Amino acid sequence: MTELSLSMEVEFDQAKQEQVLKKRAKKALLELMLAVEGHAKRLSPVDTGRLRASIHTEPLRPAKKISVKDGVDYGVYQEYGTYKMKPQPFMRPAKSIALKVDLPKILKKHKLK
Repeated sequence: MTELSLSMEVEFDQAKQEQVLKKRAKKALLELMLAVEGHAKRLSPVDTGRLRASIHTEPLRPAKKISVKDGVDYGVYQEYGTYKMKPQPFMRPAKSIALKVDLPKILKKHKLK
């Protein structure tokens, strides 16, 4: 009886791979949040343009936590409305669009899918 055997050893530095994965994930998160910012600016109601101009992402570098915010005190009232005015959501729809449209592309680009 003839027996054939093949073996291979591969060195795997788990710590290094985790570091690479975290770096990719942080870059992908920043890209996703910048997409949310873009959609929010496009969807925001415009009267003077102050709300649209105030929408920003911070920090503008890869990090564990990245936020898209508006820099005006009335943005929350536009988003959710008041008893005197209807809501004109722009942040929540921006997030939904980014998750559906942009996230799959971003994951593929950063080799996270």
